Parts: sequence; structure tokens; C-alpha cells
Amino acid sequence: MANEIVRFHRLANVLGARKLAPVRAIYALLSRAFFTASIPVGLDLPRSTIFGHNGFGVIVNKRTRLGDNVFIGSHVVIGGQPDRDGAAAIGNDVVIHSGAKIFGPISIGDGAVIAANSVVTKDVVAGALVGGTPAKTLRECIDHRDFRPNAWKRNDLK
Repeated sequence: MANEIVRFHRLANVLGARKLAPVRAIYALLSRAFFTASIPVGLDLPRSTIFGHNGFGVIVNKRTRLGDNVFIGSHVVIGGQPDRDGAAAIGNDVVIHSGAKIFGPISIGDGAVIAANSVVTKDVVAGALVGGTPAKTLRECIDHRDFRPNAWKRNDLK
């Protein structure tokens, strides 16, 4: 089940696709007012994406690619880097805990877990747990389901 910010974003994309120019500006204002989030219209946001605390404080680069069943905690930043073109490609079943920062055109592999308050600037292999500033691999070959927040477990996307 999608949470409110995902529904809101999908509605804005439908209206934006109909060339209603003011929709983008209105969406940006309402998104920041209601959710304090910056998720650009046009971003391909899968229905299975879950935002912790309805995306409170989340910022996502407009070129980010998200896989299915991604959990994004509050205060997460997925952005670019001034000296590198592109944005992150995030695989399926990825868990990004609160406060994590992902910068640059990097790849986050399927089933990876990003620990809270980590700063990720390099590729993360599938099934890895990374944490720290800068993020380092803490464990490999993990089961991402062991690291899902309770809200995601209740929805049981698998």
C-alpha cells in the first residue's frame, strides 16, 4: 500500500503529463508544505516505494532511478555532485534509513541496506550493508528483510 506522498506524487505526474504548467509549481509548494519533501514531478516513483514518516524532509534528485520495493526513511537526501553528471540508480528491495545521504551518479545494488546517517559517494554492491561517513561496507550477503522498518514489515511487499 502506497503512503500519502506516493499517491500525491502520482497525481501530480498525471496532471503534469497533461501539460498543465502551473501543476509543477503548485505541487512543489504543497509537497514542501504538507510533507516538507522535495520530490520532483516527472520522477518515476514506483507504487511500491515507501517513505518513512510520509517522506518528511526527503530530497530526491530529478534524475534518480528507483527500483521496486524501496524504503526511504525521513531526512534522506538523494542528490547529485557538482563535479559529476547524473544521479543515483537504486536497485530493488533497497532500504535507506533515516538521515542517509547518497551523492553522485552511483549504483546501489538490489537488496542493499544504507545505515542511518551514512554518506554514500561510491557504488554499493547488491546485498551489502553500508554505513558511516564516508560509507563503508559493514557486511555482505545480508538479507534486506532483516533490516526493514516495522512499517514496511506490516505492508509486507514481498
